[in-house]
Amino acid sequence: MSFEDPKSNKEFQVPERLQFDSRKGWYKFGDVPYKIYFAFDCPDNRFINSKRPAAYLLTPDRPRKPGVFGTIYSVSVFIHESVPKNFEDLVMFHELREAELRFGKGMKTSEAHKQAVIDTTAYAKKYLSEEEFNEFNKWADSLLLE
Repeated sequence: MSFEDPKSNKEFQVPERLQFDSRKGWYKFGDVPYKIYFAFDCPDNRFINSKRPAAYLLTPDRPRKPGVFGTIYSVSVFIHESVPKNFEDLVMFHELREAELRFGKGMKTSEAHKQAVIDTTAYAKKYLSEEEFNEFNKWADSLLLE
């Protein structure tokens, strides 16, 4: 899947480049209506591997406090250990943007993914050189993206 031809999205403004102070922790992004837990350098598991290098999930918070009824959720974003370090923020941006579109804007999962690809292209073009952008596309084309 190439990130070559972004469609116009008048509502979307490319945010500042994402920065993380640690390899895992908590993050706030846009209109995601949940707390966000993130983790880089994750090994293979049932959700991610080197060909599907990232995933976001709605996960129940644990442990629940005594006397608290119902379940409180967070969005958890996992980035596989195989993601090149210079592309980690792009992959994280894609997952966060897709979660924002799905949970914050009410889009269906497939629509959110398609729009996140378009928005990730704009993000990548803003922060990568032409050579880096081409490397990113080559890497992305090797993945099993839906």
